[in-house]
Amino acid sequence: MAKFKHSITNYGEAEKAWSEARKDASGRVKLGYMTWLVSRFDESTGRAWYGIVHHETRIVSYFTDGTIGLDNGGWDSKTTRERFDAFTPAEFRFHRVKGETVVTRLGVDGWDGAYTTPFYGSALICTAAPVAA
Repeated sequence: MAKFKHSITNYGEAEKAWSEARKDASGRVKLGYMTWLVSRFDESTGRAWYGIVHHETRIVSYFTDGTIGLDNGGWDSKTTRERFDAFTPAEFRFHRVKGETVVTRLGVDGWDGAYTTPFYGSALICTAAPVAA
């Protein structure tokens, strides 16, 4: 698995990495090969978010309400699944079963009590309490 300059799995960690890191000329923080952290504000919703961009595809989005958005952008690759594993909370694992991508949420005892469901390219994960403004 690839190594990244920052460990980011939620909005708070993304916000901290953004505030401490040096931005490139495009206003992005380089995390690893072809992988960047971006910050945006959606004026139509009034919602701020941070995103993980791989190549030109925003694959992970962190929102202030604790929600994490995932979207492989049609690139169902091992590299995209590795990015999902790296940038989502540790209890989530993205892998292949019989040629299909699935996401497994590990149980309290690891793989015992784990829940696996198909991953069809995009999903929302509700993980934590909202971030205080």
